[in-house]
Amino acid sequence: MPKSEDLLRDAVNEAIWLVKNNVSTEEEIELATKLGLGWKKGIFTYTRELPIK
Repeated sequence: MPKSEDLLRDAVNEAIWLVKNNVSTEEEIELATKLGLGWKKGIFTYTRELPIK
């Protein structure tokens, strides 16, 4: 069973891929994770706050 930090790391990698490949902007992904997933913060905010290896 995957650990929560593994799932977060995979989600971050996908978000980074989307930005690097001009599929979406960081701001759009931040908004989508807050509104679509119901997170209190956006995924890039979490990456700046948490030590993700």
